[in-house]
Amino acid sequence: MAAPAIQIGKTPTRIHSRCDPSALSRVLLQTHTLLLPFEQSNTFEHLRPNRDDRFIRIDDISKNQRVREKYSLPESYLLFTGTLEPRKNITGLLEAYGKSRSRQRLKLVITGKKGWLYEKIFETVKRLNLEDRVVFTGFADDDDLPSIYSMAKVFVYPSLYEGFGLPVLEAMACGVPVITSHVRSLSEVTGEAAILVDPQNVEALAKSIDEVVFSTEQNYERLSRASVARAAKFTWESTARETLSVLLK
Repeated sequence: MAAPAIQIGKTPTRIHSRCDPSALSRVLLQTHTLLLPFEQSNTFEHLRPNRDDRFIRIDDISKNQRVREKYSLPESYLLFTGTLEPRKNITGLLEAYGKSRSRQRLKLVITGKKGWLYEKIFETVKRLNLEDRVVFTGFADDDDLPSIYSMAKVFVYPSLYEGFGLPVLEAMACGVPVITSHVRSLSEVTGEAAILVDPQNVEALAKSIDEVVFSTEQNYERLSRASVARAAKFTWESTARETLSVLLK
């Protein structure tokens, strides 16, 4: 019998670049499945993304310092990573940050390349007089991201909608407490390990940021441990097996 043909995506994306090819190859070989190029298959399917093994908490002081200097990062900070575009709700994050008490203690670092309609983000920074409190790093190399996550106090990701929300999983794998949207795709990733908020409720988002930043050391460590434990449940090999089990039915 001919091997089943499975199409995994048409164009490369950040999600696909995170896929562990060795895990996928092992599963394909074990199940005698052939991965065909787009032109040869009528089946179009995305793998559910999972954590890259590079994303762990980095405690190497010299490595973190090199990354800090490379991107002009403050000593400690709130963090957002992702493309600068409307659906990421960065303007909502800026509004919440401007209302929070945390802005006096921590700067906000926004890491990611400019996307479509990014101009409003910079206009919002200026309108809220946050020019000296917000750091835009631009695009960051994948190899530097684990350190960028690890040095953050809190990861905030109030996206309006997501296919999956890979940055949330990456931050959790690095042991960072996470605040994110209660949209289904993100809540499925975080389970009960993150603080979920209405992304369009600026006051609620500001309150959640302050609750984590000013929480007790015991509560902060609990959130950090919960992040790591949740992220550990996601592996590329389990994803490949789950995907194939569905497609081969």
